[in-house]
Amino acid sequence: MKKLPVLAMILCLIIISGFVLQQGMADPLKKSDQSATSPRQTISLDGSGWRIWLDENAEWENDSLFAPGEFNLSDLPVNPPTCGWKNLQTLGRPCETPVCIEQLYANGDPGFFYHGVSWIYRDIQVPSDWKGKIIHLDIARARVRVEIYLNRKLAGYDLCCETPVEFDLSRYLEFGKSNHLAIRLTNPGGSRGFDDAFQIHWGRYTLPSGRDFSGLDNVSLTVTNPVFVSDVFVMNQLPAKARNVLVKVSVENTTSENIRGNLKVKIEDEQKDLPVNLKKGINTLEIPLSVPRAKL
Repeated sequence: MKKLPVLAMILCLIIISGFVLQQGMADPLKKSDQSATSPRQTISLDGSGWRIWLDENAEWENDSLFAPGEFNLSDLPVNPPTCGWKNLQTLGRPCETPVCIEQLYANGDPGFFYHGVSWIYRDIQVPSDWKGKIIHLDIARARVRVEIYLNRKLAGYDLCCETPVEFDLSRYLEFGKSNHLAIRLTNPGGSRGFDDAFQIHWGRYTLPSGRDFSGLDNVSLTVTNPVFVSDVFVMNQLPAKARNVLVKVSVENTTSENIRGNLKVKIEDEQKDLPVNLKKGINTLEIPLSVPRAKL
């Protein structure tokens, strides 16, 4: 889960080194939130271009469920649409994301519900110069099990999608081509009130209370270099009103080599530069900072 800073200040985190500071790529979908020279590009997939189809014949009630960290993706069952991949392109109806299934199909009936499998899908054009980059699919929230299929291959799975989740699509993409992205949602039901004691029964599993409706929130692609900041967490430090913070930065190195560079952390006018030696995998760094002008 992503950790968000809670201080009333602006955190500006910049990686400055030869392995990160490279020319940005052109945005093939929608204008990026960053400048053209940023090593991190965020491309929104929200809005039109999607289709949705209710897979009412799909079996799901007795599925085995897998929590994060308890599975290898290659070992999971593959669940293609019951209509077949080819027919999926012509079935369903156009939609925009974010999308709520009950809102789209209820036709004004407040008692309408749909428990089961649905597909939300579209084509995305992937530039050839993205090859060698790390491309994540970011979903702000979904209900409740999510399976990601890219070009008909299972590329992601998550059972906790009512919190933000990301999937690394890098090795599944075909660069310089159109790629078919299909998101398979399974909704076992839930509560339409505010009863925290309500439990959801899914086959032999019991899940905590959740909403009865299903849908997909904001969706985007994040493109980074092979070495990138994967998480930032800012903690206030004692004593009270001392205006000291601890910045925890996770930097992921997806290359096979140790990478040397400089990490710059800046909060308003306060800044620290420190040399780093990043091993393969996730490197967590802790940087103490004092921000005398902060109004807490």
